[in-house]
Amino acid sequence: MQVDAEPLGPPPRTQHARDASRTSKASRASTLSTMQKLDLAVETRRRASGPVRPRRARYKDPTGPEDFLQLGIALHEAGHLERATSCFEKSSTISGGCCSGMLLHGLALRHGWGCKVDLPRAFGLFRQAATSHTDGLALAVERFLTPREEGSRIELALALYELAVSYRFGWGVERNKPMAVSYFRLASELGDPDAQQDLDLILAGKVR
Repeated sequence: MQVDAEPLGPPPRTQHARDASRTSKASRASTLSTMQKLDLAVETRRRASGPVRPRRARYKDPTGPEDFLQLGIALHEAGHLERATSCFEKSSTISGGCCSGMLLHGLALRHGWGCKVDLPRAFGLFRQAATSHTDGLALAVERFLTPREEGSRIELALALYELAVSYRFGWGVERNKPMAVSYFRLASELGDPDAQQDLDLILAGKVR
């Protein structure tokens, strides 16, 4: 499967995405930031495991969940939203799936990128992604991390952040501000800058 070079275009914005614009001035820019973080997490783990195939080869012949994840990111950035979301779904399910694939499939379902919006299913994917790394939470905040562990820390922080956002706005789950604050705090402790900023704003009473 090859990535076609086409003009970039923003993903379609649903009502839910527009509602969230107060805390994210540029939904696409924020999304790309998340994708770049996840891409970094996956690539960090790959290199820690030894020699890896060039990205071009992985794009042409994706096999595992992380191959489909990185192909999906490339397709999304090129504006091929349906194909990208299909790759994210494969990444979230093949061989048990990978955390980053679950996160991006969940974001696609939340915002309707080339698919129907399904907020409850998106929330379930965020929760599944967080659960996949819960055992490493204490480890991640207590000592210097190996490259593989650093990749897992990034994924866990992002999963906790998306759970916080879900609880804050009531997306796919009943709205619950105390629960949102708890998840923002956990993600902040793991070093996620967006979680740190949102937590500060909420605690200062500047946003709901």
